[in-house]
Amino acid sequence: MIFIAFGIILFAWRHLTKKSLLPSKDRLLKLLDKSEKMVSKYEGGYSGEYLSAQEFHTNLKAAVIDYKNGENNKLDLFYVWFAPTCQWDDFVGSEGENLANEIFEIVSKLK
Repeated sequence: MIFIAFGIILFAWRHLTKKSLLPSKDRLLKLLDKSEKMVSKYEGGYSGEYLSAQEFHTNLKAAVIDYKNGENNKLDLFYVWFAPTCQWDDFVGSEGENLANEIFEIVSKLK
């Protein structure tokens, strides 16, 4: 009886938050596509090796395409780019904070 109640609560939580308990490549790709669209709206700035948001956007877009094509080593880039206080935060800031946190969490588990 307890297991049934726990199962119902777990199902409801997953449905309400729309987050998977296990990280998935599909979920990560949806979030990365969303991040690519978001950062494409930014210009200028500076972060580490990137002299502008446009340059970061170009590299992010290429890395997402490569990851879609099976280059799992791109997870290392996503880990760095979406880590707190790294490139994503420098260019997008608080508007993309929740998105970056979710990407970082999934990438951390998939690495």
